[in-house]
Amino acid sequence: MLVFIIVYFTLLVQVVIANTEKIILQFNHDLPVIECLETTALLSPPFDSLRDSISSQQSKYYTLANLKNGSTYEIRVSYPAITPADFYIKALGTCQGDLYLEISAKSTGVSRITQAEREVITFDLVIENLYFGVLFYNVYKLVIIISITLFFSYFILMPRVKRFITLKTL
Repeated sequence: MLVFIIVYFTLLVQVVIANTEKIILQFNHDLPVIECLETTALLSPPFDSLRDSISSQQSKYYTLANLKNGSTYEIRVSYPAITPADFYIKALGTCQGDLYLEISAKSTGVSRITQAEREVITFDLVIENLYFGVLFYNVYKLVIIISITLFFSYFILMPRVKRFITLKTL
């Protein structure tokens, strides 16, 4: 039975194919006001994402619009695990109610290929509203998956396991 449970949960685990850097920030209008910047893209809550690329030692600026005062947000940068890099996320300040974000990257890999550190790094930038400061926007999907798993385990899997154990002991 223990082997079955281990195999069952092993099949549920997803393979990690990306690295992630993130910050959690609470937006308020008391953030420093800065001069408006020319940005690469605009993201808006409750959930928004975009795919972009950046060279090592380069910075890009993004606008986060429609942020609510006092709300908490998670900003994530996800990038392929085969691309060794460090990403830095910095909230710069506000301009006309929008928050400006600076994303910079530094290649950390060692390569025998010359100029490999100048390789372009593709990444996904995601903003997600956090409810009560901890529950992410798509939490309902997780609740549904957990409920289905518990239902399946309790009403379908456990009776079969009990029957199997009972037949083995006879």
